Amino acid sequence: MKTRWLRLAIALLLGLPAAAFAVDAPHDASYTSGSCLECHKLHNATGGALTNRPTMAALCQSCHSQTGRPPRVNWSDTDQAAPGVHGTQHNWSASTTSSVHGALPPLDGNMLSRTTGGVLSCAVCHDVHRANAAYAPSQIGTNVAIGTAQANTGGAGGGQLTLQPLGANPVPRGYQVRVVAGGGFVLSHDFGSAAPTWYIWSGGAWVVGTSAGPGKPFTVGTAVTLDDPAVSVTFSGAPVSGDYWNFYVAYPFLRAANDVGQMCLDCHRDRDQNHAIVEGQLVGYGWGGKPFSHPVGQALNANLANYDRAAPLDADGGTAGAGAYSNPTSTLKTYGGNVECISCHSPHNTDSNALTVDPH
Repeated sequence: MKTRWLRLAIALLLGLPAAAFAVDAPHDASYTSGSCLECHKLHNATGGALTNRPTMAALCQSCHSQTGRPPRVNWSDTDQAAPGVHGTQHNWSASTTSSVHGALPPLDGNMLSRTTGGVLSCAVCHDVHRANAAYAPSQIGTNVAIGTAQANTGGAGGGQLTLQPLGANPVPRGYQVRVVAGGGFVLSHDFGSAAPTWYIWSGGAWVVGTSAGPGKPFTVGTAVTLDDPAVSVTFSGAPVSGDYWNFYVAYPFLRAANDVGQMCLDCHRDRDQNHAIVEGQLVGYGWGGKPFSHPVGQALNANLANYDRAAPLDADGGTAGAGAYSNPTSTLKTYGGNVECISCHSPHNTDSNALTVDPH
């Protein structure tokens, strides 16, 4: 009861509806206690949003800069990019106005309100509370590699678990998958809390129960779905009772839609150019005006000049996704048939080297 009222008090102080304290994995009770006090303080807070760290970057890095975490979710200040010099991450502490790189303060009100003093922060682009699938439906991710056998997070057995390719529209949440006596497995989505809820297999359906089971039957080597039909796993080796695996499925917690790179153009809107601009058909661009940029938001061969390819090639010059090279992080893509900013760029985990596979 005390925790509930603390959450409600923080929601009211932050000007949020009471339901706003509900968050998605891994920021929920899957990997933390689930309390707002993991990040916020009611009194004597060091951050402007009643946070317990002086800056948003410091708050994020209190979890996202830890030994043993996957590189795709772990960043240090030195990872911030100085284009053409170093870095693998979009800068999260620079000014929102840059004559060098064409940056402007965002037009989106929610993003703009997080640019404290005209400076970027993680919160400008990310809302840590909700992993909104509608904002980036194709950017679902996990903290474990899909298709790769994982040793157990805990337990005495030598079994392994492999997360299979995700189905359509998976729910963002954390999972603890635990093998129980008698065979089968149970699962929990709030295993980081003091009193987690367990789901057991009863009558051919998932219902609330205890960590003792009964569990959903499985066969080693055969995929079995969890309580979300879009998420399935395969057990291998010799899993025994008490073995468990922790992982989560989540979208990238974006503050606005970015399924075709809209967030990029919100701040870099000078780069929102079509082929007519790039070809010098409009006054005010190019020499003495705004710099030329690659056309975005247009299909290949939009100018009907017939020198564009029908589809982009992979970084090795071959057909995308084919051949011996087939680097998945250097595969250029179109979105809805159009070339967009995110066809070539990614804000995180990109070293601009087509010879390496970047962490996702």
